[in-house]
Amino acid sequence: MYNSTERCKIITDSAEQTAIKAMMNGKGPETVLKQLSKCSKYRSAMAKCVSKDIIQEVSKLSKRSESDFKVNSENDLMNFKCEDQAKMIRTKVPTLAAIISCVIGESKKAWLDLLLLLV
Repeated sequence: MYNSTERCKIITDSAEQTAIKAMMNGKGPETVLKQLSKCSKYRSAMAKCVSKDIIQEVSKLSKRSESDFKVNSENDLMNFKCEDQAKMIRTKVPTLAAIISCVIGESKKAWLDLLLLLV
């Protein structure tokens, strides 16, 4: 609840109007964001937010002391499994993994593990 006096503002942007109507009618976040994404300033802001999330995820992944890619012995190399590493990447950088998955499409999902390792 908004703890202040009432506010009144006339919304003239059609994307904002539709998004607010969707919120007021109890529609889900995807519907609201879809409406807002029709406006370039909101689409740009959404892209910046997602970019920041990816940067944070990747920075945690690449810390040397915590790296799951660290090779300590020959045995580590011999036991390397692409599927295990891709699963770890999906867990630690889920935003990036979801975007890559969307970009490659359903028909090429088999390539997802390899692509995640290349990123």
